[in-house]
Amino acid sequence: NPAVQSIHENITVFAGNNVSIEFYVSSEPFITSTDITWSFNSALITAASSNKYNFTFDNRILNIQSVDASDAGEYDITVKDNVSATTRLMVLCNLIVHPLSELSLIEWESFTLNCTVKGSVDIISIQWYRSNGSALPDGHIIHTKVTYHIMLTSVLIVPNARVSDSGLYYCVARFTDGTNSSQSNESFVNITGGIRIIYFPQENNSISIIISSLLLFISSPSFRIQCKGSGDITWINPNGEPVTFNNTSTPHQSSNGILNFTQSPTNGELYTCLSDTGASDSVFVTIGNYSP
Repeated sequence: NPAVQSIHENITVFAGNNVSIEFYVSSEPFITSTDITWSFNSALITAASSNKYNFTFDNRILNIQSVDASDAGEYDITVKDNVSATTRLMVLCNLIVHPLSELSLIEWESFTLNCTVKGSVDIISIQWYRSNGSALPDGHIIHTKVTYHIMLTSVLIVPNARVSDSGLYYCVARFTDGTNSSQSNESFVNITGGIRIIYFPQENNSISIIISSLLLFISSPSFRIQCKGSGDITWINPNGEPVTFNNTSTPHQSSNGILNFTQSPTNGELYTCLSDTGASDSVFVTIGNYSP
């Protein structure tokens, strides 16, 4: 039976240099060059596959001229369609970070930024930063994915973005040993003020976001509705006047944007939340058996 073994399981080379990938092969009877096949990332390759390829020593050595990031990956040699071995080639190259996009959105929406770099993905890491030096927004999520063995993409997701999350973001790609880093351009994220209305029963922290502001059916006689957003918040009653801050009245508003009810309106009433940023939203409050 034939035997095959990679001379080097892993090879690291700087882009622009030549490299030789060599395997030890033995068998009885003697193996010829036609008994050996090569593949790169599971695809069959021959001398005709690239003008950079040159096979020597009875097909046991693959010589690659002037390697670049596209040459990084797994090279397999198979003998008589029976046994095989693998060498992993990693290419150190100038890291090219693709430009980031600029975004505009309304507060409480989510935004996503993508950072893609081309190179040997096994030895590259990507980090995200804000230009003002502050931490990334609370609740952010970062995913990474590999494409075609040579493209590494880092995805920054910020759910429920706030106005304070506006600003410049950028990514930095570097080799895992900390050398040869490359920075992307800066992406400007512009978040304008928005409103989110939340309902929760009195003395209960189990909140729920009001998706539709047209109707809010209340079964509990005592409840609160909070208006969250940037800037100073004011609740407006059905008469177009600010809701009182007098805590003996129902409803009355608190300075933190909470509208307090000790009982549901009998006939249903429309309340509007206003922010001095210009954002607004309304909610129609009524008991469950109200019929207009």
